[in-house]
Amino acid sequence: MALIICPECKKEVSDQASVCPNCGYPINNNEELKPDVENNIIVFKSKRYDLTEAIEYIRKNISPDEQLRDHRNKVIEIGEIMRTCIPGIDGTEENELFGYLKRYQKVPDFNFTPSGDVWKYSLRKPKCYYEDSAPEQKPPVPKCPKCGCTNIQVVPKKWSFFTGFLTNKTERVCANCKYKW
Repeated sequence: MALIICPECKKEVSDQASVCPNCGYPINNNEELKPDVENNIIVFKSKRYDLTEAIEYIRKNISPDEQLRDHRNKVIEIGEIMRTCIPGIDGTEENELFGYLKRYQKVPDFNFTPSGDVWKYSLRKPKCYYEDSAPEQKPPVPKCPKCGCTNIQVVPKKWSFFTGFLTNKTERVCANCKYKW
């Protein structure tokens, strides 16, 4: 452990410090955490975790294209293994990471940041995954209650003695049978 000079405030700082206690300048941010694929070490939320047990279980018991709907016990076991390897992982993150591990049979060679998409690394995605949005719904078309015609005109109501000359009410008139409603 040695003292170094902070490049920002020019005061002495420990070389083990992550930031200068005087000015807050980052000192040791040159060391970026990187995963170790050969030793099954993953970087998840800026921490390193050993996933050897999970990788070995997946390689022995689960093929990359296997559907796990009918294998509830395998899903429960791999979930327990994942939660022991990475404490505090939530269900969505666990499912997305499991999808990657199942598909590639190794830890990611990048810092794993969950996207929230549990189907991202799955080989078989549900049909709704590819649909951009729900089909557009057309507004309902009014129909004449008498003849069922859709050729409808909206006309202003005529004035009456009680409502006065100016009225903003409208009525619908069928262009086919001239029915008003």
